[in-house]
Amino acid sequence: MAFIRCSSWEGVRLRSKRELKLGYWLATEQHGPTRLMELATHAVIAGFDVLVLSDHFHPWRDKGGQAPHPWIVLTAIAERFKGVEVGTAVTTPLFRYHPAIVAQAFATLDHMYPNRIFITVGTGHAMNEVPLGFEWPGYKEKVGRLREAIEIMKLLWEGDFVDYEGTYYKLRTAKLYTKPRGRVRVYVATADAGVARIAGALTDGILTNP
Repeated sequence: MAFIRCSSWEGVRLRSKRELKLGYWLATEQHGPTRLMELATHAVIAGFDVLVLSDHFHPWRDKGGQAPHPWIVLTAIAERFKGVEVGTAVTTPLFRYHPAIVAQAFATLDHMYPNRIFITVGTGHAMNEVPLGFEWPGYKEKVGRLREAIEIMKLLWEGDFVDYEGTYYKLRTAKLYTKPRGRVRVYVATADAGVARIAGALTDGILTNP
């Protein structure tokens, strides 16, 4: 893997002058925590503005794969590198992650590192959910769960005690006692028109293939 070679000062200078933000992808399904921190260091020195971590329970390949918990690595990166934005792509708040727990985790992250944290959500992959005992549903249920998950996260971040009666999730006077200090940006990963409409109605934008 090749890196742009420049000094730490040059990286900071580049970030401060340009309007277009450049992100660097950190593949947690490929690298362990130590290597991810090394790659993050290279990216920051090279002048990247945003560091993005994938979110897997299982890697794509059995041999040579990795799967550290990205939120823990994300915290270490945010603490070490003060000037960059950090987030996930793609977190699936449908099965192994209950949306209220996702909201709690990212509220805590933003409380610690305000206005530097984002989350990209999506309908996910069976390989990360089925091994944990979940049945993999069809399109309608996955999209319905995603909409409800986004609604729940936003309600918990912005509200007080929350009651929610959805098709798939329910909250009973749930409250996040540690709120974000800034604003957690939410993006949706999709190439689907229906999911893109949800993103347009509820979130800050979409992540899609070129």
